[in-house]
Amino acid sequence: MKNNQLFLWITALAFLVLVLGVLAARPIGAVTNGFDANSNTPDDAVTKAKTKANTPEAIFAQNDTPSRAPAVASSPGETSERRKLKITVGDKTLTAVWAETTAAKELSDLLAESPLTIKTHDYGGFEKVGPLGRSLTTNDSQIRAAPGDIMLYQGNRIVFYYGTNLFSFTRLAKMEGVSGDELKNIFGSGDVTIVLSLEK
Repeated sequence: MKNNQLFLWITALAFLVLVLGVLAARPIGAVTNGFDANSNTPDDAVTKAKTKANTPEAIFAQNDTPSRAPAVASSPGETSERRKLKITVGDKTLTAVWAETTAAKELSDLLAESPLTIKTHDYGGFEKVGPLGRSLTTNDSQIRAAPGDIMLYQGNRIVFYYGTNLFSFTRLAKMEGVSGDELKNIFGSGDVTIVLSLEK
């Protein structure tokens, strides 16, 4: 009885060894994780997919959507180049370049709607001053005004200089190509009406 059992165990063990030998001798062609088990090299399908993804066409396709900077809202009435200030005194016309102040921008915006007529009077023998009829934003500093300067005084008065003066003002504009003597002749010695508008 014991001999029969021993024979059966030996037979089973021999069969198992035979099966394992057959499996070990069998060629393995399966692909595991994208690699051929016989060659340890990347599978052809995986290699082709990676190569295709790295072609210039694929790279440009990924970047086909253009990037856009966020839009910046412009202020109402803002233009890339502000029109010059036009000063009309009787039959004489002068032009002035705007100062970089808030008051200058506000006055320019007002003149974009309609011209402004100002009745001025002479003061000190060096300036013409008159009411604007409204207040503008002040940014006063001690300034030595020179011929051709146009200043904001006390927020609601405009001053046209044909002479010099040292006082606290906010700059509005500077008249172009005209001397103090020429301005004195244009403005005269008494009251004068000045029309402000924007150059076309």
